[in-house]
Amino acid sequence: MIDEINNNKDKVEFWKKRYIELSKENEKLQQIREYCEKQEVIDKTGADEKDVLSFTFISANVYDNKVVQEVNPKYVAWLKGLTGVKKHRLLYGNWRIRESDSTLWEREWIIEEDEAPPFTAFTKICRAWDFADKLPSSKLPSPDYTASVKMGITKNGDMYILSVTRHRIRTGDWLAHIVEIAEADGRHVDIIIPQDPGVQAKLGAQQQLLKPLNHAGFTATFKQTNQKKLERFRPFASASQNGFIHVVKNCGDDYWNKTFSTNDFWYKELETFTGDRKRGEGGHDDVVDCCSDAYGYLSKAALM
Repeated sequence: MIDEINNNKDKVEFWKKRYIELSKENEKLQQIREYCEKQEVIDKTGADEKDVLSFTFISANVYDNKVVQEVNPKYVAWLKGLTGVKKHRLLYGNWRIRESDSTLWEREWIIEEDEAPPFTAFTKICRAWDFADKLPSSKLPSPDYTASVKMGITKNGDMYILSVTRHRIRTGDWLAHIVEIAEADGRHVDIIIPQDPGVQAKLGAQQQLLKPLNHAGFTATFKQTNQKKLERFRPFASASQNGFIHVVKNCGDDYWNKTFSTNDFWYKELETFTGDRKRGEGGHDDVVDCCSDAYGYLSKAALM
């Protein structure tokens, strides 16, 4: 019995040391990866090193490393036991996350499902939209996305996120994009168009969407967005934390970046949202707004 206890202590000490070693190794690997990417840019372009101000980092996570899963099948389970920033970096490959990032929403709160319940389980389904009209440029390398979230409420009051999309398109492409997705959703899905009183030009364009959508047989309606983004998001975040939000696995499609059947891009967006405006690819809140509006619409409908 004493030998067994001593053996267990040895194992605990071993894994404590191994944890520290792995953390240092992963941080070092990240530095090496960034350095190699920078050198690759220099080698391919012939640029002077001091002239290279930025480069592209192609992220990956532990599931992309087939070798480590073969050598140590329990490694993924060990990573799942981590918490906070280290878990997001080592398990999910989210190297943008920092200790100071938002804790308004965490992916661990939601309940992932292999598939959605049958249509008859829902009392109402909607798809909420958020619009943007700029494409990347030298002055604006990472403009907002036109995004949408399809969400449904069941008879027992649970919410299901069934689909998430985002794209970068101009104003003239909004209607065709909405109709294409609406046709796939079906006419039983309500379409929610945000009504932002602060942007008159965009408001006029959005108002022009309702008429053709309704004439095409879809149920489309405006939703006021006069609350601050943070206040709109809090009810959805609270419902997530309390286990009322279910998500269909791999239901996200990023058309602009050609990344399909993954939830990673919008999980990261929700996790880094603080309510403050940020620049760059890690500062978007387009899917955040869609989640807020879809949840608010369905919550109100449930009370009627």
